[in-house]
Formats: sequence, structure tokens, C-alpha cells
Amino acid sequence: MPTKIKPHLAVALGRTFSKQIPDLKLTPGAQTVDTELNLRVCGTIDVKEDTEASPRFNAQLEKVLAVVLGNIEEHMPDVSEALRADIARALKTCAVKPQTIEKRYSKEILVIEDMMKVAQAAYEKKAEKKTRKGARTFVGTVEVIR
Repeated sequence: MPTKIKPHLAVALGRTFSKQIPDLKLTPGAQTVDTELNLRVCGTIDVKEDTEASPRFNAQLEKVLAVVLGNIEEHMPDVSEALRADIARALKTCAVKPQTIEKRYSKEILVIEDMMKVAQAAYEKKAEKKTRKGARTFVGTVEVIR
């Protein structure tokens, strides 16, 4: 009588199957597989405790820049046009010469990283914690027996 297995285990076994059978000549696209196998799975599964954590704060660049630009336009309208041009230049530089950013603005990057840590901490205080299933690690071997 066949044993039912969980989908994630089926995927892992499928990957093992595809790696251990090198004579399969597969072409790009979906391939139908209908093969009966005997498998030997030998090893240990280490299951960690479930944890609770706040999702990571995702500061979307467009929204951050919109808030900065909006605040500048409201409080210092004479500076806003120059700031728009500078933001446009900075975005273009980030797109075409990202390596120059780290060299030229390393101190500013550290300041922004600190600001992100403060924002993350504020977010974690307010964000609803979600349960994360404990990590599962398999150490062992899966062998296809023909």
C-alpha cells in the first residue's frame, strides 16, 4: 500500500531523483514523470522551536523620497526644485554607477543604516508579531534504489 507523503517532502525527493538519475535527457519545459521508485532515506531531522517575530520593515524608496520631497516643498519651497534635480541625478547614478555610491558616500550610508535601525525598532514596537514555524534541517542521505 503506497504511503502518502507531504508536498515539501515530495519536492525534496523529486529533486533528489532528478539529481541521481543523470541519464534523463530533459528539455526546457514541463516534463511528465511516471516512475515507480524504492527510496532509502537515512538521517536525522532537526526541528527548531517556533518563534514569534515582527515582519521586517520595508522602507520603499519611492515613498521615502516622496515624504522627504513633500516636506521640503511644504517647509522650504525655494529648495524643492534643486532637490528634485538632485534626487533625479542620484537615482540615475544608483542605476548606472552603483559602485561609486559606496566609495563616495560611505559616511552617509552609515548614517542611513542607523536611521533604518531606528525605524525598524519603532516598527517592531507597533507591528503585530507573527508565528514562524521552526526551521527543519535534514542531515542524511536519500538514495534511489531501482
